[in-house]
Amino acid sequence: MSQAVQLITPEQMVLRYQKAVEENSADAFAGLFADDAVMEFPFVPPGWPNRFVGSDEIRAVINAHAEGSPLTSGRFHNFEWHQTTNPDRIIVEFHLPQRDPDADQWQQTGLLILEVRDNQIVLFRQYLNPAAEA
Repeated sequence: MSQAVQLITPEQMVLRYQKAVEENSADAFAGLFADDAVMEFPFVPPGWPNRFVGSDEIRAVINAHAEGSPLTSGRFHNFEWHQTTNPDRIIVEFHLPQRDPDADQWQQTGLLILEVRDNQIVLFRQYLNPAAEA
């Protein structure tokens, strides 16, 4: 007799994402995505890619960012959760302190739309202010 798989909620998945980022674990973050997942960043500067499809492409982007970014992040805080009519989707506002190599610090405020299917992320759409990192 097989046991039913316990499905995690979108809120729980956001917390897994949070943990991966705070631990600076690109592998843990990339491992959250389904094979057919979509990752989007609508507010990137002109000329930058803003949509990535499939777990292989998403993993490559996450690893490239982890290896090439001089920024370090603190702990997420001030979560504001917004339920949707889709029980597999959550919208969450957050604040994330960041620091660059020159020790300049700032608060990145973001909004994340996240959808989960079968305990994996199928949609990750994050709105961040790219000017905050300039």
